[in-house]
Amino acid sequence: MKRRERRKLERELKKPYKKEPIGERIEFLQKNYKRITFNELHKLSIENFERFNSNVYTEKLKEDFPQINENTTFVIEKIMEHKHHNGEPTETHYRTRVHNHTDDKSGIPLYQDVSIEQWKSFLDIPRDILQGVL
Repeated sequence: MKRRERRKLERELKKPYKKEPIGERIEFLQKNYKRITFNELHKLSIENFERFNSNVYTEKLKEDFPQINENTTFVIEKIMEHKHHNGEPTETHYRTRVHNHTDDKSGIPLYQDVSIEQWKSFLDIPRDILQGVL
């Protein structure tokens, strides 16, 4: 992982914690945060378009942030379990937030619904990075 990407990742993971043992904080982060490349995000956006409600429009994202390329890595955060698509029951899946750290000031939330299997396929965040931000 490049130094610049590592710093952005560390910045994104900083959360206010109080009196929780470091092991529990690391476990929480490992369970709820992963990494995803732009190419993976683009593929998911297309695959899940008719399957789930929330999808990132990657073409627009790339247009708005030209510094994003195929290998740009994002932090993806699991927010909640979800069981509906357009008001109808569907398979259990996760609503996630994709952190666009290419522009920390944009404040634009990017939500992507993913299946549980898709979530499991994402890259873990290295433990040394997690320890460094806590």
